[in-house]
Amino acid sequence: MKHFLIAIGLFASAAVHAQTGPDLYWIQFSDKSNTPYSINAPEAFLSERAIARRQAQGIAIDELDLPVDPAYISAVLATGDVQIVNRSKWFNAITIRTTDATALETIGELPFVSQVRMGEERPGATPEVDKFRAPVYPFVERGGGEFRQIEMLNGHLLHELEAKGQGMLIGVLDSGFDRVNEIDGFTELRSREGIVAVRDMVSNDGDVYNDHNHGRSVLSCMAANLPGLLVGTAPEADYVLVRTEEVAYERVVEEDNWVAGAEFCDSIGCDVLNTSLGYTTFDDGLDDHTYADMNGATARISIAASIASSRGMVPVNSAGNSGSSAWYYIGAPADAMDMLAVGAVNSDAQVVPFSSRGPSSDGRVKPDVSAMGAGVTVLNGEPGGIAQVNGTSFSSPITAGLVACLW
Repeated sequence: MKHFLIAIGLFASAAVHAQTGPDLYWIQFSDKSNTPYSINAPEAFLSERAIARRQAQGIAIDELDLPVDPAYISAVLATGDVQIVNRSKWFNAITIRTTDATALETIGELPFVSQVRMGEERPGATPEVDKFRAPVYPFVERGGGEFRQIEMLNGHLLHELEAKGQGMLIGVLDSGFDRVNEIDGFTELRSREGIVAVRDMVSNDGDVYNDHNHGRSVLSCMAANLPGLLVGTAPEADYVLVRTEEVAYERVVEEDNWVAGAEFCDSIGCDVLNTSLGYTTFDDGLDDHTYADMNGATARISIAASIASSRGMVPVNSAGNSGSSAWYYIGAPADAMDMLAVGAVNSDAQVVPFSSRGPSSDGRVKPDVSAMGAGVTVLNGEPGGIAQVNGTSFSSPITAGLVACLW
């Protein structure tokens, strides 16, 4: 289940569609022995900024950074009616789409393929709307909600020192960024060309602005600039917007989309990653996580989050909104070893019931910190419009923006 929350009644939901078509498969390769890439020539697969980030932190470029061998990819695609969806250099794997049984059999017999995993796609799936919502709690005005959510963490002191995220690059991995390219609250961000890249890992159509609105709300906690109404925690940072989530279904392939998105952010030099998503159970029930899996070393997305940290980025993630549900605990990747997992409190700094609880299943304290997640002020997509929403989806970006400011 997604930790993916918008307060009841405050937004008209953006149109969502269920992808239809053939099945998805994760193809794991055994090695990178014959790759044409070299760790001695990283400029072929990492940007100048990404390389500089590694150098500044004394982080060596290693085999994990090498792209998947293009010859292996070509061999898989040559087996029949097969399309590539995403690829992962960190796991040395690709996601493909196919219904060609003969091709699948041939792929499984390739000497450099170590695993074929099915990620079932269910055509025509219907969103379970309730799982995208948090309970509505009374919002207590305290000098203005938009100020309180910054002031609670002393972010206003950073802003007074002119630490507003200048020179930092924040990757936002979410479900879509509906109309961020046109609404008022992001005018300043657009005019200074602060959105440096966008990528859609779900439909691969290059457009993240006509999908879901959750990412827009998340982004506004960091990047909005409507003086007197809402100023984000990192209004002068630059941003990379990556769609990894499809709201019409819940499948393990969305974790694979996230991995590809995090790798993209790494390759172009992001410093901070914000993810207001989390995974516990799935529509088909076959790939469900259990609480025992929340140990930072089982879910692929959690392993990838730790790898992201090892590359010199700071990953920040919502703890989840399961505190009042049967699941109760954090989800993946909030359980990652080096993930800054963020819980939710109200304007009086009291933990709200829906905020997912820790510890991780291996006993680590989670969430790591908390921020305001009830009555959070966000842009609602209308001209000059704001709304108050609930969820750890919003406590996470509030924190991620201030991480960039502090850095």
